[in-house]
Amino acid sequence: MKPAMWLCDRSVSCHPRLVLTPSVLWPFLLATVLLSLVPGPATALVIRSGATVGLLLTMPVIAGMEIGVYGWSLAAGAGIAGVVAASPAAFTALKVAGTLVLAHLGIQAWRSAARAPHEVRATKPGGWSGFATGAVTNIANPKLMVFCLAFFPQFLPVGVNPFIATAVLGAITVVVDIAYYALLAALATWARGVLTRPKVRTAMDRTAGTVFLALAARTATLTR
Repeated sequence: MKPAMWLCDRSVSCHPRLVLTPSVLWPFLLATVLLSLVPGPATALVIRSGATVGLLLTMPVIAGMEIGVYGWSLAAGAGIAGVVAASPAAFTALKVAGTLVLAHLGIQAWRSAARAPHEVRATKPGGWSGFATGAVTNIANPKLMVFCLAFFPQFLPVGVNPFIATAVLGAITVVVDIAYYALLAALATWARGVLTRPKVRTAMDRTAGTVFLALAARTATLTR
């Protein structure tokens, strides 16, 4: 066992404590899997990317999204996310950034729906472009910050180092997310023959655009 996994509760005794006990691990895994299945901007982004550019070029998008997830989980463990949430100016700045990012994705999806099918297929974002889109989508999402602040503390055993424990739980979340989104992207890639048909693609892009714009409006009204 790595030393980082053993944390000492000095207020009681100096016996090492295991972070990932079954009583913590299994409820956390169940909650994480269920939350991954809840549709959101990440789901829409992965399906749209998988249907458009395929699984391989969607992986950088997923990697970027998970950088955002893990970044906010570490920030929550370090208390930084709490400071941002408590600061009106910082929270407003993050909320505005998140609103603009989601609105931009929504407008892009609606513009994509209006293009001719051959023009849509010709647009294949590079790896770094997809990575940046995924990362910005989650890093600038204040709802994700609030979620990390509320979610991870529920699974922290008494007496552990909150930063290390949250880092471990955040890593598990990232692994679960990557597995789910990769499967989702693979299914979208497999069905791309159907999903890229003009009528289906138009409907899918309009739906994704509406989801992003609705989330942008909801983010704009988010309060601490």
